[in-house]
Amino acid sequence: MRNLIILLVGLFASLTSQAEIIEFKLQTEDQACKGLSQVVVSQDKMVLYHLEVPMYGTGQVHLLTGNYQIDAVNKEGCAFQDVIQISDLPNKLINVNLAKSVRKTASTDMETSMGYAKPAVFNPMSYNLWPSPWWGGWGYQQFNQNFYNPCGWSMYGCGGNYYPHGGNIAMGKPNIYLTGKDEGKFKLKFTGNSFNFLATVPSFKEKEITGELRKGSIYSDNTWYPYLFYDARVSDEHFQSTQGFCGTRKEIFKFMMEGLAKYEFPNQARTDFAEYWSVKIPEALKYCVYPQASAQLDKVAPLEFTFDDKSQIQTERLFYLVIPQDYKGKRIPTKEHRFSDKPKNQWKHYSRTVAPKMPYLYEWGVGFMFE
Repeated sequence: MRNLIILLVGLFASLTSQAEIIEFKLQTEDQACKGLSQVVVSQDKMVLYHLEVPMYGTGQVHLLTGNYQIDAVNKEGCAFQDVIQISDLPNKLINVNLAKSVRKTASTDMETSMGYAKPAVFNPMSYNLWPSPWWGGWGYQQFNQNFYNPCGWSMYGCGGNYYPHGGNIAMGKPNIYLTGKDEGKFKLKFTGNSFNFLATVPSFKEKEITGELRKGSIYSDNTWYPYLFYDARVSDEHFQSTQGFCGTRKEIFKFMMEGLAKYEFPNQARTDFAEYWSVKIPEALKYCVYPQASAQLDKVAPLEFTFDDKSQIQTERLFYLVIPQDYKGKRIPTKEHRFSDKPKNQWKHYSRTVAPKMPYLYEWGVGFMFE
C-alpha cells in the first residue's frame, strides 16, 4: 500500500474578495513515493489551479469562500482526493492520507492504478504539438475537457469570478529557473503594489521567499525544487499591444518555442514549457500572442533577487499574453480592451550571448485576459 499525505493549512487573510490563502505540504509514508506530484484544485469539475510539487514540498493557493476539491497524482502510484470547505479551514491542520487503488474507467473500461488510464488518454487539442505528458490522461478522466484549459475558463479568457484580487490579466504558471551558480543562499521578493499572487510553489511569505542553490539546484524548506512557480493577477497597464504574432494553435506554439530558444532559455525550461503548454492552450480557431519581455514585466511584476554573497545576477523574463480570436467559427467580442486589434507589427526575437559563469534568472509564462 502506498500512501501520500498532504498537509493543508488554512490561513485567514484580510484580502480583497474574501480571499483565503490555503497552504499545503506533500508528505508520504512510502519510500517508493518520491516523485513530482500534479496537484489540482477544482470546483464543480472546473480546474482552477494546476501545480507541480515535489515530495515534501510546499505550496499555496488563494481561494474565495466555498467548497473545493483537491486532487493529486504522481508516477510512483500515489494519489489522493479530498473535498475542503474554505470556511472551516482557518487555524486548522488537515492530514489527508491517500492510498493506491485499482478501478475501471467508464470511458475506456481499462484498469487504472495511478489515477490515470494505461495507455493515457491523449488531449484531443494537442495535435501532436509535443509528446503527451503522463498526467494528461489522468486529468481528462477526472475533469474531462476542463483539464485542458489553463484556468477556470469562460469564453475567451479566465473567469474573473473564480479568483480573488484585482487585475484583468492572469499570469499563468510563470516558472523561474536559476543557472550559472552552484552554491549560495538567495532571497526573491516581488514588490509591485498591483501584483497579486494566486498560487505559488514553494509557499511564499507575503511576496518573498528564501532558499539556496545546492549543486546548481534550488533548495528551500528542506526540499529540492526544479523551479520556482507562481500564478498571479495583474493589470495590463504596462503591457505592449502593438507587436506580436497571430496564427493557429500549432503556429503560435511554434512561435513561442522559438522565442524561448532565441532568448537562450535552458533546455529544461524549454522542455517544461512545451510539456505543459502543448496541453493547456484553450480551444480556438486562431489566436494572437503579445510577448512581454523584461522591459514590461519589470514594471508589471517587479522582482528583487539577491544572493547573500552579493553576487550579481542577470535576468531574462518572457511572458506571452494569448488572446483567442475565433471560437467555434465566431469572432470573440474583445472590443472592450486594447488587445482587440491584431498586432500592428510582428514581434522580432533577438539573439544574445549568455555571459560565461554569470548567474542567470530565467522566467517564462503564458497569460490570458480575465473576463
